[in-house]
Amino acid sequence: MPVRSDFDIAFFEHNIVNRKAPVRQPRYVLCCFEAYGYGGAATAVYSLFRMLQGDGLDIHLISIVSNRDLQPFHEYFGSDMANPGRLDNVHICHIGDNAWSQHESLSLLLDEIQADVMIGYGTIAAYALGSLDRDASLIYCTVGFDQLGEYLERSTIHDLCEFRSVLQMSPAALPILHRQEEDAFKNADLVITHSDYVLEFSYGFYPDCAAKIISTPIWYYDWIVADVRKYPIQKTAFDERLYDIVFVASNWAREEKNYPLVKQICACCPDLRIQIIGLYPEAIDDVEHYGFVGDRRTLFTMMGDSRVLVCPSSYDSAPGILWEAVEMGCNVVASRNCGNWMLCHPELLTESMHVDSFKSAIEKAVGREYESDTHWFDNKRSYERIKTAISDIGNSKTIFGPLSAPSTGIAYHLWHYPILSETFIQREIAAIRRRGIPLTIVAESRDETSEECDPYIKDASNVIYLDEAQAQQNVRKFIGIFFRRPFKTAFLYLYTRFSRYHSNTDLRFDKETFHLSLRLAAVLCARRIVHVHSPWSDRNAFIAKLASRMVGTSYSAQARAHDIHRRSYAAGLKATVRGAKFVITNTDYNFALLKKQLPWLARHRLRRFYNGLDLGRFVRNVAASDNTMARLLSVGRITPQKGFVDLLRACAILREHGCAFKLDIVGAPEWGRCADYYSEVTELWSNFGLEDYVEFHGAQPLSQVIRFYQSADIFVLPCVLDADGSRDIIPNALIEAMAMELPVVSTSLTGIPEIVDHDINGLLVSPGAPQELAEALLSLVGNPERRNLLGKNARIKVEQRFDIDENARSYMYLFQCLANDGKQVKNLAAKPAQIV
Repeated sequence: MPVRSDFDIAFFEHNIVNRKAPVRQPRYVLCCFEAYGYGGAATAVYSLFRMLQGDGLDIHLISIVSNRDLQPFHEYFGSDMANPGRLDNVHICHIGDNAWSQHESLSLLLDEIQADVMIGYGTIAAYALGSLDRDASLIYCTVGFDQLGEYLERSTIHDLCEFRSVLQMSPAALPILHRQEEDAFKNADLVITHSDYVLEFSYGFYPDCAAKIISTPIWYYDWIVADVRKYPIQKTAFDERLYDIVFVASNWAREEKNYPLVKQICACCPDLRIQIIGLYPEAIDDVEHYGFVGDRRTLFTMMGDSRVLVCPSSYDSAPGILWEAVEMGCNVVASRNCGNWMLCHPELLTESMHVDSFKSAIEKAVGREYESDTHWFDNKRSYERIKTAISDIGNSKTIFGPLSAPSTGIAYHLWHYPILSETFIQREIAAIRRRGIPLTIVAESRDETSEECDPYIKDASNVIYLDEAQAQQNVRKFIGIFFRRPFKTAFLYLYTRFSRYHSNTDLRFDKETFHLSLRLAAVLCARRIVHVHSPWSDRNAFIAKLASRMVGTSYSAQARAHDIHRRSYAAGLKATVRGAKFVITNTDYNFALLKKQLPWLARHRLRRFYNGLDLGRFVRNVAASDNTMARLLSVGRITPQKGFVDLLRACAILREHGCAFKLDIVGAPEWGRCADYYSEVTELWSNFGLEDYVEFHGAQPLSQVIRFYQSADIFVLPCVLDADGSRDIIPNALIEAMAMELPVVSTSLTGIPEIVDHDINGLLVSPGAPQELAEALLSLVGNPERRNLLGKNARIKVEQRFDIDENARSYMYLFQCLANDGKQVKNLAAKPAQIV
């Protein structure tokens, strides 16, 4: 057996070719159906365009107007139709009456603009842009959900809440009716939703497109309110307002606006002064009708003279009129069929669509001024987020070229893909792709759990499996690489034999490692990959390192958990990451450890990026329970570091105290290394007689795990150190539970205190202390108010630190720099909160 060493091969390193080509500023085009002032979507788009243009983006706005709307729009808006601010780069595109047909005029206009990124607001615009089959990237921004609109028109569904309930119980019961919306989703490179409801429906109807959907909605609140504040309108004092009730819509004939309920409400309030703004199908007695009001100043003045705005819609995904009304000092009465219902004061939120429910809320709203909750939207940073998302796609487009072309970009090298226990890597890949980085995934093979992985993030596009290559092709690859660089190839084989990249290697293991690196190198050449990244710092990273040396690109690795803490892997850490362009880790705990072990990395090549969640998938849809029997939940593989032995001992203590509880454990045993531990856990479960208190459910798909989160009251994961050095660094199940607003109980170990702030968003106990664990659980079981407070704070912490789409931007900075011009990573300007 050869003696292994960690000698440096830096003199064989080759920098990425510095193209030195200046990256031009990307050009964008915003496209929306209808014109500013007619409908909330077109108005919001114009306001967004004004802000983006003011921030220096090279951007154009196209308002698509059908021939039948052209004359009415001229009457409503005059010569400033679609461009009241007389801004540059605003275009009106006339189309025929069929909005879903091909539009030559739109194609000609886009030929003239030559945009890199097209942003379609609404299904009509996104479908029209996507059907043109252009090289530009397409971002689809929703303004509604057309499938629901179709069901409402056919009267098979009566309102949004009913639609949501059916979709949650049985998605297959709701087939796709609106094919153009389906095409808009499929043609888009990125999908941005604008409310929690639309995000939920998008996941339910289009799971195959989920990897391109930004995982938290971007509300339009910021620029809708900015538009209102442009008008210096004097709001009348609440008690002096002329009208009691105002109803506002561009056209009340639309099914979802629910004009029949408007008539019922008016009939029940004969003594109130009521005005209706917008086109209406029939007049209502003793009510003032104004028809369509095209002048925004006039509209806001009328709202500022009304006490209550009532929104009776059976479906409105996020009506901007509610935000506008609050800005004008109105009380808002609405139902949960409005996606932004959260701004309503609880006493003014109707829990049914019956006229009596609205009448009761209106009587309260007319009597005094209520405080609306807009703080929830203020904290979403919507404008900053949408500008970032648009800019990231545009910058990636000018650096990498068309997003669909895999000819250049970044490769991810993994052992298996996808793996049920590595959901966090799938989320990471999907989020980076949503940022516009064209990733090629190169895995050695599929995993036995691949079919069980979450379909919403299991992106099968641009995946190459090395074990599926033909033997003859492998021989040609080897010959091609060897004859191009014979001395380097020979040296790298010797380097493989003499390097201590794993604690347990032999000739056969080394030959297999080197063979895999040859096959990976061939893929890098064929795809013209500029950088290869390994999401682990184990043997996979060493293979990536060899392949990158063979073809002259750079490589990087991530150091997460077992690969740096389990002794069998930690022994090869130095050989694996030496020469890496950068090394990423996932906690400050790991960062401090690696800085000490690898001081030559710490100066500028060691980065800390937190894991993240698709927060839109983790939303608690049920109220916190105050039942006397507490539902406890623990999620994780049955391995020593999860602390299930301590958890069972704590459960026995809970039972002795007469505590009424039920514990669900979701996770499969890890056979082989941890088989004995699983036997120990099940034996303890039986000896303690916990069969009626604790139930093992095995591995479950994420959709089922989310159901467990929904029904739980407390999440518990008492992590400990394993004898072989294994430990949980940043348990993803813990972050998921906090995102679901569950109070969590864990241990003050490794990176867990970076997730859980003791007694603020969870409780931390000492590792290996069942008595302390039981006391913490007892303190929560009988205190639903405390559980609710900890759970709310837990969600806030996750939104601030563990949003996968926000965290993925840190990867984008690194990868774009490498692909652009080969600058050293240390020269990158990155957000200090995410890059240490």
